[in-house]
Amino acid sequence: MEQFKLLEKRKLEIEEELKELQSVLVRENATMNTPLITQDGFPRSDIDISTIRPARHKIILLRNDYNKIEEEIKQVLESVLSAEAAKPDLANGTSETHLKTSAQDEAVGVDESFVNGNQARILQRASILGRPKPFCVVDSVAVGSPAQEAGLCVGDEIISIHTCTSLASLPALVRNNMEASLIVLLIRGYDADDSPRIYRLSLRPHTWQGPGVLGCHLR
Repeated sequence: MEQFKLLEKRKLEIEEELKELQSVLVRENATMNTPLITQDGFPRSDIDISTIRPARHKIILLRNDYNKIEEEIKQVLESVLSAEAAKPDLANGTSETHLKTSAQDEAVGVDESFVNGNQARILQRASILGRPKPFCVVDSVAVGSPAQEAGLCVGDEIISIHTCTSLASLPALVRNNMEASLIVLLIRGYDADDSPRIYRLSLRPHTWQGPGVLGCHLR
């Protein structure tokens, strides 16, 4: 699993670099799509182009590297899981981790074959590598928001949202799945033996009276 650990380490490093570069753009009051020239074709004088352009270029490169690493991690895990699948414990799907389904989730029609397959991979990965690793924690949930409708609570540790397991890829996932039910796997508390209590919720991104389309803050 040394290769997996190295890839995970590099993935985290890239996420930190991307955060720093995004903060550069925010400081310069720019985004990845901010025009750098005027309508007349001249460089804008109201922004620092010499800072913005290299930051955006680096972000593009890092995003490409990030996608490649995620693919490599997937291949490593598939290789490990394939090898472990022949073992009796995993073949029978046994695991010390218990999955709990929310009432909200039961009330929403979801693709069970996809959901169960995705959950199985996550939980099987946990049985090999240890406790499921959350990629973010719910910091706040606004009243009347999609997050509250889904049943998210402050302190929930998010393991995955649909196929997303990183904050860096979450905005694109949400943007491409407006009004769709996204399956959320999360940890909410621990049993006496320190095993996590894993819950499954259905989160539907949509516009509401507040800002954003989720209505919660993740860190």
